[in-house]
Amino acid sequence: MDFNRLDEGTREKLDDFEFQYGPLAGKLALAMDLLSDAQIAAGQLAVYCRNSMQPGRPHPDVVVLQQNIEVVRTVVKGAFREERTRKAQGGSGESLIKPD
Repeated sequence: MDFNRLDEGTREKLDDFEFQYGPLAGKLALAMDLLSDAQIAAGQLAVYCRNSMQPGRPHPDVVVLQQNIEVVRTVVKGAFREERTRKAQGGSGESLIKPD
């Protein structure tokens, strides 16, 4: 991925996370941060986009969006944990990201 295409604020966050956690874990931390922002936005949509068939429930599209965000968060958390475990074991084992 061309990380130079990121806006300045996101690039600064990525630099900070990579400094704190290393290159791979830093990218995963940024992904989690952005997913958290998306989850908040989806929650706000759930408040304002109501289901016309069931007024007390969010629109079905918003429900799917929230579920997909949660799945992606779970996958990224798992990758973050695997990388942390790999590093704790002295870097042995297969890296999560294959070189291009």
